[in-house]
Formats: sequence, structure tokens, C-alpha cells
Amino acid sequence: MSYHHFTISERDCILLMQHSKESITLISKVLGRNKGTISRELSRNAVGITYSPHGVHNSYAIRRWACKHQLKLMKPENHDYFVSGLEQYWSAEEIIGHHGIHICTEMTRCLPGKRVK
Repeated sequence: MSYHHFTISERDCILLMQHSKESITLISKVLGRNKGTISRELSRNAVGITYSPHGVHNSYAIRRWACKHQLKLMKPENHDYFVSGLEQYWSAEEIIGHHGIHICTEMTRCLPGKRVK
């Protein structure tokens, strides 16, 4: 069984039904989710007694973006070093291999001044 995050429309539905004083059991049946999932969503993401679906969704999007692997090439110190190596006619493989910089090799083919093989 795979895990699916709540969509913004599902979170809006939770807010409206909770505001209408509907039970967690009814909310779970309407959304086709386990009632424990609904309960956990409300307990984790309610600030006091207020549940804000858009605030929750924005927080989720920020957490999701932050946990994704960031390419090391995007760090200024690696980018500057990489470009200076290319200016000295080093191959991308030489720069990466010699100095232990790990980046996607597909990305190295798209750098300015680098011909695609």
C-alpha cells in the first residue's frame, strides 16, 4: 500500500467538514481515507484549534523542497571552481574526478563552452 499526501482540495474539505462539526469518521468516509489519517492530519497541523489548509499545504511544499537533494554544482564555491576548471581546458570528468565533486554528468554536458559529445 502506498502513501499519498493530502491534496489542497482534500485539506479544504477537511476544514469545511470540521467547521460544520462533522465527525472524523464521516470525514474519512467522504475522502476515502482512514480515520486515523484524518485525526493525525488535524492533530499535527492545527495551530491551537484552527486548521489552515493553505498554510499546511505551503508548509508541506517547503519541507518537501528542503529535503530534496541539492546539486553540489549549485553551491557557489563549486560552481566557481568548475567554471575555472573549464576555462583552463580541463574536462568535466577531470574536475569531478580529481577533486571529488559529485554532480550529475548529464548536467556537465550542458554547461556553457562545453560541447555535447
